[in-house]
Amino acid sequence: MRRAVYSIVCAALAAGGLATLACSRAPSRPSVLLVLLEGVRPDHTSLYGYTRPTTPRLASLAPEGAVFEHAYTSCPDEAAALGSILSGRYPPEHGLLLTRRLRDSVKTLAESMKDAGYSTHAVTSETQMSKASGLHQGFEEVESVDPAQSEEMDGGAAAVSRKALAWIREKRDPKKPFFLALVYSSPELPFHPPDKVRFKFVDPIVSRDRVDVVSEYWVPFAERYNAHQAELSDREMDMLKDLYDAEMFYVDDQVGEVVAGLRSLRLLDATLLVETATRGEDLGEQHRLADTSSLREGNLRVPLLLRFPGHVPAGQRVEGLAQDVDLMPTILDLVGVARPATITRTAVSLAPVGARTKRAQAVSTALHPVAKGSIDLLVSVRDDRFRMLVSPKGPQGLFNLMDDPEGLADVSSKSGDDGLRLQKALAEWDESLQAVPGAPPLPGPNPGAQGSAAPPKPPSPPKAGGTKP
Repeated sequence: MRRAVYSIVCAALAAGGLATLACSRAPSRPSVLLVLLEGVRPDHTSLYGYTRPTTPRLASLAPEGAVFEHAYTSCPDEAAALGSILSGRYPPEHGLLLTRRLRDSVKTLAESMKDAGYSTHAVTSETQMSKASGLHQGFEEVESVDPAQSEEMDGGAAAVSRKALAWIREKRDPKKPFFLALVYSSPELPFHPPDKVRFKFVDPIVSRDRVDVVSEYWVPFAERYNAHQAELSDREMDMLKDLYDAEMFYVDDQVGEVVAGLRSLRLLDATLLVETATRGEDLGEQHRLADTSSLREGNLRVPLLLRFPGHVPAGQRVEGLAQDVDLMPTILDLVGVARPATITRTAVSLAPVGARTKRAQAVSTALHPVAKGSIDLLVSVRDDRFRMLVSPKGPQGLFNLMDDPEGLADVSSKSGDDGLRLQKALAEWDESLQAVPGAPPLPGPNPGAQGSAAPPKPPSPPKAGGTKP
């Protein structure tokens, strides 16, 4: 309707000899807003039926767009996942998992958009999205927010939204479409939501002093907890989840401010909105917290919503698998920009959006420290029913996610055909990977028993949690 009205206005201006001046100011392509959160579990969001109203503003967009029921990150490490989203390549291909830098030879989503005439801008509170990481490639400007210096004590979420709205209203070129990427380092450990929402989901009988203590549990505590050197009582774990939910509520509200700003400026319907997360979050399952080597369902599954009137069906719930490497070809296809040759061979465009995706398997990778400073590349491959975990030594477990959603019971001895099918799919994925020139080799994810490899000296351990106070 808005496009029709715009055409009528242009026609009317043409009668007065002003059509060329007025219509030339409108961008020739739709804009793109890419919103990336951190550590969001779909089963803790209103968008996916959680009983608490943790993401009301995201859920309010569901009737206007498409929600993907089973989207997955390619890596629970934030930097590596950002690399996959922005390059359309898996972590073993783009370089960020081991070397901590995206290779210059990889053409990013921002570079493709810039080449197509887009203004490219990013605002981030994720410290790993740095110039040194290579994740700035293609952005004309990246505004960084230091979460540790946030006046709101909110991990920088409010500052990201403020800077985004300021750029949209005051700095963007109205004659050009924009590609705006917003990267929020929330929710993440420590779950320390601002005071105004901290007790939103906490049982009122719980001591507030005790809640404040739990809200300060950070990476050192998580490392001890993962090693079974520290414990949380059931009540403390409940408090941790309450704080996680409150932090998610807060960041959802901040993202909602940006969406509302676009709507008020009448830009939203001419913008492809993509909202997702770089990873999920372990919340005590199998005694794990903030574990970037975790390939469990809670750490890998992420929310994914697309909104683009006229191009993405409104109110659609999409079955089947989707993955972060699919986002780059999907975005480019939906806005009519050519895909670069550097996108991974097995990426699957989600466009046109229908009732089911075309992806047959989702593959996720993680680095796992082993003896004497070596690192194994662990790989998870899943289809609609089963997940297989593989190390360089071979298959390490098969899990029936239909009967066992958290993947706790190994059913390898009972499902030989399913295991062989996933091994074949993983071998095909491994063969499809395109080497990045100059990158050191990673320990291979070969589903056959090849033994553990020792890669070059590993980098400093990736951040497994936040930098919030």
